[in-house]
Amino acid sequence: MVLHVSTSVPVIDTQTGYMVIPTSDKYLCVGMMYTNAAKQLDSEHMASSYFNRKSRTTRGQITSDVTTTSTTPVEASTDLRCGFLVWDDDEAKAYFNAMQVADGGNVILTLAMAIDGNTMAARFGALYRDVRDSYNAPDMVSITELIKGKTQGYHYVTMLYATNNASWVARIYGASGYNSNLNITVMG
Repeated sequence: MVLHVSTSVPVIDTQTGYMVIPTSDKYLCVGMMYTNAAKQLDSEHMASSYFNRKSRTTRGQITSDVTTTSTTPVEASTDLRCGFLVWDDDEAKAYFNAMQVADGGNVILTLAMAIDGNTMAARFGALYRDVRDSYNAPDMVSITELIKGKTQGYHYVTMLYATNNASWVARIYGASGYNSNLNITVMG
């Protein structure tokens, strides 16, 4: 047996029903991997077995507070980006847990997940929180989204946030004992 590396997208062979690399030799697909620019694996989550899939979780976490006065959704932090590999017949589940507060009364802090950097068409789990004048402590919020129907290969999820009033700061905590984090669970 020989392991063959290919950049071709595997397909189901109509004669055998197996996932194969679409070449004249019809190599059986055993897995996929995603490498960085130096052709190295960044983590064990960037390799996925086709036949022996197990549940795996990737985690992104911020270690310092992030703030914005933007009224349009912006990425909270690249530290929260979670990359994952998915097969055509798989689903991924994203969980975002945040300690957040808006530094002003009656300010709405919008938190949302975005997939592959798409801030409009693939905006997941928009969560709106009305923070009032008497509110003086961070609040824990969570978003859970099932990610289905993505093309086979590499994707990433990140968090977006915005405030409805540019005069007030929206804050997601990553310090002072508050750990905001994003987790992706996928079979692979």
